[in-house]
Amino acid sequence: MAQDTLRVLGIAYREVPDKIAYSEDTIENSMVFSVCRHDGSPRGEAIEATKVCNEVGIRPIMITGDHKLTAVAIARK
Repeated sequence: MAQDTLRVLGIAYREVPDKIAYSEDTIENSMVFSVCRHDGSPRGEAIEATKVCNEVGIRPIMITGDHKLTAVAIARK
């Protein structure tokens, strides 16, 4: 997914009744796992800014918190 510029976030949750004894065993069982995917295509203004930088001799550098595979795929686009 990262190579297709998809950002992936996985979370797990569980509704907990008010009257439950809280412990790792009771909280971390029967959880619902959910995955979210988001298209990480470059924004239009980023593409335009990169073109302008290249035209005037400025070397653009991308700084991101994305996975390396996602960042490389976005940079190629």
